[in-house]
Parts: sequence; C-alpha cells; structure tokens
Amino acid sequence: MKKETRRKILLYSTVTLGIILAVGVIGLLLRDYYPQIHQFFNPQNDRMYLKQAFRHHGIKDACLLIILTAILTAIPGAPVAVVCIFNGVLYGPWMGILMNLGGYVLGNLLVVYLLAHFNFIKHSQRFKNQMASFKRFKDPALAIILGYALPMIPSSFTSYMAVKLKMGIGRLIMCIAIGTLPMSLLYAFGGDAVFRGSTLRIIIAVILILLIFVILFKVYRQFEQHHQKKTEM
Repeated sequence: MKKETRRKILLYSTVTLGIILAVGVIGLLLRDYYPQIHQFFNPQNDRMYLKQAFRHHGIKDACLLIILTAILTAIPGAPVAVVCIFNGVLYGPWMGILMNLGGYVLGNLLVVYLLAHFNFIKHSQRFKNQMASFKRFKDPALAIILGYALPMIPSSFTSYMAVKLKMGIGRLIMCIAIGTLPMSLLYAFGGDAVFRGSTLRIIIAVILILLIFVILFKVYRQFEQHHQKKTEM
C-alpha cells in the first residue's frame, strides 16, 4: 500500500471516529435538553421562564459541551463555532469563555498527540512555506500563539509545528489558551448577546475581536517583512 493511501485511510478513519463520538455526545445533550426544547416551541408556555430553564443545567452537561467542543476542534472543518456560541447561550459569557478555552485546549492537545504518533500531514509547497515562516520566529511560543489566534493559519499546521518544536505540555497549554482566547471571548459573549437579544453587545464583541485580529496580523506581517529585509541585506 502506498504511503499517501495509508495516510488518507488513517486520516479518514480518525475523522469518522470523531464524527461518531460527536454525534453520540450531541445525542446525550439532546436527551437532557429535550424537555426545554419541546416546551420552547409551545406558544402557550412562558418563553422567558423557559429561556432561564435552559441555563439551569448542571456540571454534567457543561462537561459534555466541553467534550463536544474538543472533538469538533480536532476534526478539520467541523463547525466548532456553533457549539462555542451555544456555550455562551446556555452558560453565560464567563462560564462560556472557560468552556470554550477548555474545549479548544483539549481538542488541540489531542491533535498534537495524534500528529506526534501518526502521519496525517500532506507536505505541500504551501505547507513548506508556512513551516519556513514559523521557523524564523526567535520565540517559538509567539509563533504558536499567533498560529492558533489567526484564522488564516490552519490549527492543524500549528499543532504540527508544536510537535516539531517539542514544546513542553505546560507551555503548549499556555500558548493554546492565549491563542484561542479571542475566539473564545467572541463566541461566549456573542452567545450571551443572542440569549439576551442584545444586538449592541454582538456588535461591540465583533469590533473588539476584529481589532485584536488586526493587531495580531500586523505583528505577524511586520515580522515577515523584517525577516525579508534581513535576508536581502
């Protein structure tokens, strides 16, 4: 069997397993939230009371949502943002941030572990260019933080670089948490704004996160330009 064929089979098998686990967790959550969902669509029930009832689920459902966030984080192209928004809807902004960060950290640590033991990555020219850009950073932690923070850089690539850089588990957790904090904030506060029906909160959250992304991107671009000038000298 060719190396590329083995890589694809391993990748598809892992993704399929992740989807099955995600569906199972979603099933458990739907079972727990079914009474509120059923009553919510009955026009005779008090909507405000039901909305508050959604937020009175305990630690078990919070853990299930963190696990679901982690699984979807590890699956390429999965709609993890939807779950992160629901974390804010169901548990409020502050608890939602912690749940999002927990899911992101666990999911990316899982990807790092898998990449350290199995060959999932296709080494395309774009991949090699991105790897060269990361290796130019004097501080590996800054490169990893920017990799997880900037949407245009695939998180799987950043996780692969973390494997190659042989980062310690404590430092890696810190980098993932800092890098994913902007999106965790956006989704948690955005979800809470949806729950409260506050358009102003949504707009403010989006503007603040966009400003953070612009600053991070400028830092990344300035580093690239500085390195190019040094190379040309």
